[in-house]
Amino acid sequence: MDDPKANKLRLAIVGAGIGGLSLAVAISKLDHSKDIEVHIFEATSELGETGLGLTVLHRTWELLRSLGCHELIKKRAFSYSRMGTSEVNNDAALVFRKSDQQDGFTFLNFSLPGGTWALHRSDLHQALLNGLNDKSHVHLSSRVIDCNEQRDTVTLKFQDGTTADFDFVVGADGIKSVIRRDFITASLPNEIDRISPVLSGTKGYRALISRETLEKRSPNHRALRTPLSYCGKNKHIISYPIAMGSLVNVVAFFSHPEEEGNPLVEDPVREVSLQEVLDRFEGWEEECMELLRCMNEPSCWAFLTTKPISSYGLGRIALLGDAAHAMTPHLASGAGQAMEDGYILATLITIGVQDGVDVSRMIEVYNTIRQPMGNFVLNNSRRQGFRFELNAAGFEDIQENEPVQMNRMVGLAEEIIRGWRWVWTTSVLEDQKRAMALI
Repeated sequence: MDDPKANKLRLAIVGAGIGGLSLAVAISKLDHSKDIEVHIFEATSELGETGLGLTVLHRTWELLRSLGCHELIKKRAFSYSRMGTSEVNNDAALVFRKSDQQDGFTFLNFSLPGGTWALHRSDLHQALLNGLNDKSHVHLSSRVIDCNEQRDTVTLKFQDGTTADFDFVVGADGIKSVIRRDFITASLPNEIDRISPVLSGTKGYRALISRETLEKRSPNHRALRTPLSYCGKNKHIISYPIAMGSLVNVVAFFSHPEEEGNPLVEDPVREVSLQEVLDRFEGWEEECMELLRCMNEPSCWAFLTTKPISSYGLGRIALLGDAAHAMTPHLASGAGQAMEDGYILATLITIGVQDGVDVSRMIEVYNTIRQPMGNFVLNNSRRQGFRFELNAAGFEDIQENEPVQMNRMVGLAEEIIRGWRWVWTTSVLEDQKRAMALI
């Protein structure tokens, strides 16, 4: 592979997922000098996002508005508010129910200040692709197999045997990141055991249900209009409408906490029968079972995480997204955190190039801003999952399908709210200001 032409800064982004594209789009918006040449290397032969639905919370929405990507997303997303409007400033209601019993009950109606948007991952990915400019060069079928930093450059080696040199390399290549592997090996030798992903202890049955299918079975089902979390011991079900309400995204989680931290030894995704899903949630309230009966061709996903690391970058190499902090989905923040990584890093790169700042200093400030936040959300998402599945402190005595007094569930509800408070009490735009002051 030929090296890109010499420029003031030659930047390689390894991975064209949501995090990598967010970095490239943010650079395209912020780099008024046009002195940054961006090369995005994607291992697959086509651009696209796997997975089903995702949720955009207030911090991420601020970022999308800043990048100018929000209008396209609004056309495809489903917005939640207590008033039933699509204004992002309205509060978004989430309903939590104790459901692993026949007579389930609601224990929390929770409104996230700033609004919530739910959409298909591919819609967000497409919105970011549309934001790229001609300074971003996307290379498909370009699998990176090695990353080696020298004094003044970083050399990437590709599966076809070619190499290319860059001033700055960003690993946005996901949970099985090659860049993470080589970065930790070279720069964090005491954290070698944190290279590979591990089991979170949680798996989930996933499916998209058409609105028509659910309406036919249960015309007034609240999942048609409301984001829900059905909670029980060692299990919970989330559902929310996406694609302007034409689909309902459903994930039925089940956990074996004793498996947390174990290595992955099997295929993380497998096709399953509907009967397996129904058997797993036998005894749950009928509202849940009606939803699960609508799942068509469900698949079972093992949710993987990475162990927190002490640095997201050093020298000329930085990590973002799952390559830095792969987390469970219980705070609906994995994609948002990847985008925040990209946004802050783009800010530092564009200012740094303009002011002649060393790449190592850009990465140092990036790590100062993003590593504490990324690791905080990673750890807090884990704790939130324990709350959803009645495994928080004080619930050790509860068994599956066992009734729980309302006052105990109200206490749990308060913990759930505290777990999300950072979403509206902090701001990525304020983090950006801090980064700009440090650079």
